[in-house]
Amino acid sequence: MAKESNLGGGVELEWAIVYYSLLQSGMTERQMKERNEKIKPYGARISVQAKDAVSQVIEKFGKEILKTAKHSDEIQMTLPAGVPEPKTDVMFMEGRNPIKCSVKMEGAVQLSSAEGTTTAKLLRSAVKGCKLSVTQKKELENLIEDVEETPTKLLDPKNIAKVKRERPALISEFLKNGVVKRDKNYELWKKNARPELVGSMLHFLENNPEIKESLIEQTLTGAGLFGKDSYATANYVLSPKKMVEINDRYISQLARSIKIDARGKARKGVTSIAFRFDIRI
Repeated sequence: MAKESNLGGGVELEWAIVYYSLLQSGMTERQMKERNEKIKPYGARISVQAKDAVSQVIEKFGKEILKTAKHSDEIQMTLPAGVPEPKTDVMFMEGRNPIKCSVKMEGAVQLSSAEGTTTAKLLRSAVKGCKLSVTQKKELENLIEDVEETPTKLLDPKNIAKVKRERPALISEFLKNGVVKRDKNYELWKKNARPELVGSMLHFLENNPEIKESLIEQTLTGAGLFGKDSYATANYVLSPKKMVEINDRYISQLARSIKIDARGKARKGVTSIAFRFDIRI
């Protein structure tokens, strides 16, 4: 039985896909371990999904390509400041052409979850090449400004004790007379600011389908952040049920079911706002 890891399920699946690809190509487990200790099958649930995903690769490109499998951590790539992860999770090579896969688990998946500054970059990337009226440009500028200015340091009142314990140097920034300041209170932000902000984004994207589809493309591929030819930019989605090229037709299909929200992400009790784009692959 594979030992539990401290990786998330999605990352385990990525490494397990590399494992089963290389195993079917003839590489031994010892060779894989020497290459990278993360290349392994993980648990039964992950193994089943990884095997199914590898079957999708074989069906699309044939078995010979499996020997070229690499995890993104094994690929040398330069990422822009403030963007911690590539969109490519697992890569194969067909001749000289990289097959750069964004790996998704079964069911509903997260296309993107990023703070305001990165989400604003995605929005700006999405509108490149789109013709906008003066009114549309003004609405977009206001939206991007609001997104960019979303807080990165808030405190949920229920986390006061945790911040006092784990980040005591910050507690005076959040509290006044023992109470969370209004402009630092996550619960107040969620109640008062979140509905209008999410509503504005949904309204703008529903009324501008070209930009909506472009945004989906950016969240899937990362082309606007990394550049079209970067190893960090994905050009396929790989899941246990399908391997699909990220093209106009596929993006149009996804546009019908995308869900957008803004939620808090707490680290050591301190909450930042992340914009989420969720979809069922």
